Amino acid sequence: MGRAEGRFSAMRPRSLTARLCLALSASTLVVASLAGIWSYQHALAEARNLQDDVLRQVGAIVATSTSPPQDVTTDQGPISDTASDLDVTSLADAGLAASTPPGLVTTTVGEEERRLYVVPRGSGGPVVVSQPTAARDEIAHQNALSAVLPLLLLIPVLLLAIVLSVRGVLRPVNRLADDIGTRAARDLGPVDVDAGPTELRGFLHALNTQFARTQDAVDHERLFIAQAAHELRTPLTAMSLQLENAVAASDEAHVRARLAELRGGVGRSRHLIDQLLELARAQARTTLYRTEAFAAVLRNVLGEVLPLADQHRVTLELRPGAELQVQVPTPATTSVLRNLLDNAIRYSPPGGTVTVDASRGDGILVMTVEDRGPGLRDPEAAVRPFTREGNQHRPGSGLGLAIVTELVHHVGGSLQITSSTQPPTGTSVRVQIPVTTTEGTSTP
Repeated sequence: MGRAEGRFSAMRPRSLTARLCLALSASTLVVASLAGIWSYQHALAEARNLQDDVLRQVGAIVATSTSPPQDVTTDQGPISDTASDLDVTSLADAGLAASTPPGLVTTTVGEEERRLYVVPRGSGGPVVVSQPTAARDEIAHQNALSAVLPLLLLIPVLLLAIVLSVRGVLRPVNRLADDIGTRAARDLGPVDVDAGPTELRGFLHALNTQFARTQDAVDHERLFIAQAAHELRTPLTAMSLQLENAVAASDEAHVRARLAELRGGVGRSRHLIDQLLELARAQARTTLYRTEAFAAVLRNVLGEVLPLADQHRVTLELRPGAELQVQVPTPATTSVLRNLLDNAIRYSPPGGTVTVDASRGDGILVMTVEDRGPGLRDPEAAVRPFTREGNQHRPGSGLGLAIVTELVHHVGGSLQITSSTQPPTGTSVRVQIPVTTTEGTSTP
C-alpha cells in the first residue's frame, strides 16, 4: 500500500500550473459529460414525443374525414410496405384485431417493429397511423446528437481557455519566482510584497522574515569570524614577540623567562582554540545526547578545574545535597558546568569562594554557580561571543557564557544570570536542564 501511494505521489505533477490545469480540466470534462448525457437523453425524449405528436395530428386529420378507408389511406398495399415512413391503413390491413383499443402502441407487424396510433372514426371503422421504430429512432438520435454537438465542440475550446487562463493567473507568481531565483547569493533584501498576488502576501511576509533572520545569522557569523581572527592574532603576535625576545636574550636566565612567557601564551591560545571549537560544536548541535548521573559529571568537572582554582587561590565549595543521582545529558552538562566554573574561578579575587549547588525540580535539574567577582553590568550582553566588559582586566576570550547559552538552549533548558557590581559584588548563574529517567545514548 505504501509503495503504491509512493508511486502515485511520484506520478503527480509538481507544477502548480499543471495541477490546476489538470484539476480544472477534469472537473470540466466531468461536468460536460454529465451535461452532454442529460442533454442527449432529454433531446431524444423530446424527439420521440414530437414523433408521437405527428402520429396524433395525422390521426386527428384522418378521424375527421367521412371518406371510406380506401379513400383515406395513403398506402394501398400492406403495412409492411416501407416505401413511406408514415403509413395510414385500416385495422385489417395492419393485421390487427377489430377490438384493438384506440391510442398509441408499439408492436411488431410482420417482422418489423412499428409505432401505431389507432384512431376511431364515427363511420368507416378505425384507422391505423404507423411508423417504423427504426426510422423513428434514427431521426430521434440525429436530432439528439445535433443538440449535443455544440457542447462537444465547446469542450476543447474550454480546455484551451482553462490552460491559458491558469497560465495568465499564475504569471505573476512565476515572475516573482524568477526574480527571487535570479538574485545574487548575498542578496537577502526583502521581497516587494505588493508586487505579488494578495493570496501570497502571507507567504511573502514569512519569506522576508526568513531573509531577515538569515541576514542576521550571516552578519553574526561574519562578526564572529572577524572577532575570532582578532582574538587569535593577538596571542600569536605576543608569542612571536616572546620568541624573538628569547632568541635575542643574552643569558640562559633571560631565555628561560621568555620561554615561560611563551608557554603561558601557548596555554592561553590553546584555551581559546578549545573554546572556539566548543562553541562551534554547540552552535552546530552535533553533540551526542549521552546521559550520565549528575554526581559523576560534577566530580569529573571539579577534578578538571581544581588545578585552576589552586592557581588562582580560589576555594571551591559544594553545597550539601548537590551530588544528585539524576540522569543528565553528559557532554552538554559537562561543558556547561566546566565553563561556568572556569569563568567563576578566573574572575574571583584571590582567597575568594566559588559555590556550586544543585537541586531537582519537576523533571529538571537546577544548577547554581556563585562567585564573588567584580560582577556584570550587562548580563544580557555577556552571553554574546567575545563580549568582555571594560572593567575586567583578567585574561579571557569572552566565549564561556556564549558556549553555556548555546548548550543550554540545545538541550531545552534555560539560563538566568544575576549579577551585582556594587558591594557585595558577585555573579550567580542559574541553569535548568531537563533530566532523563534512563541511561543510554540517543539523539534528541
